[in-house]
Amino acid sequence: MSEILAPKMRAVKQQFFSLRNGVVADALRKAGDSHQVIFGLNLPQIKEIAHSIGADTELARELWADVKVRESQMLAPYLWETAEIGQEQAIAMLHAVADREIADVLCLALLRRIEKAEAVAITLLQQSQGNEMTLYIGLRLALNLLAIGRISKTSPAIGAAMALDAAKLAPALRQVLMQISEEVVDSDA
Repeated sequence: MSEILAPKMRAVKQQFFSLRNGVVADALRKAGDSHQVIFGLNLPQIKEIAHSIGADTELARELWADVKVRESQMLAPYLWETAEIGQEQAIAMLHAVADREIADVLCLALLRRIEKAEAVAITLLQQSQGNEMTLYIGLRLALNLLAIGRISKTSPAIGAAMALDAAKLAPALRQVLMQISEEVVDSDA
């Protein structure tokens, strides 16, 4: 880490520490969160920190690499400049995601805004081959894109999602697929 970046990281970690919530952190641990360090911050607090920092891709990269700290991975997508993320990097980031919460934040805060977001969703849906997390992320990204009007209900990503057999999917995957179906039906009305 550079000498310029180190003070920024310390300041971020101090904010995490000052906002920590032990009750939430304990609940997340009991629910099976895989991070070694959990401060228990909620998404509005993460967004507030991001707003105070502003766009900073270098800091975002360092936070994203800090895989042991839940809040670091939640904050990073809010700081990343979308122009700095290409399709291959987005897919690599998504393949490294360990849990659904981080996947949701990454799709919502960053990846739905990148130029090749639809291509990323299609690639993930095609590459999932039994990998539940990859399929979940592909579906979640497609849902985010559909919800903000970045893709249409006739998009190849939506077609790939709708071709899935919901009965064979895990509950979390079925839920996202149902949300996509509802978006498609609502846009017909």
